[in-house]
Amino acid sequence: MKKIIPVLALSGLLLVGCGKDEKGFIVIKNETDSPLTNVTIHYASPKVDEVVGTINPKSSYKYPINYTYNETAIDLIYIDKNQKNHNKNCCWIFSKI
Repeated sequence: MKKIIPVLALSGLLLVGCGKDEKGFIVIKNETDSPLTNVTIHYASPKVDEVVGTINPKSSYKYPINYTYNETAIDLIYIDKNQKNHNKNCCWIFSKI
């Protein structure tokens, strides 16, 4: 059984952590009754966006962190059912070990 170590949780929407014998990941949980659209992972220092797309209601998505971008912050960007943009910092800084 994999042991998951949570690092940060934001409003029941996001979980950052790593499992035994695997690299870091971000779990994006949509606990609402509406889809989250235009979900994007933004790496701050190289200013690179990686598009996840849509996360359906009551589901989650496990995103593997891209360690090409060393020592950067990661933001989660998405649009809710009211077409409101959200930008949440989910990792202030990370680095390869």
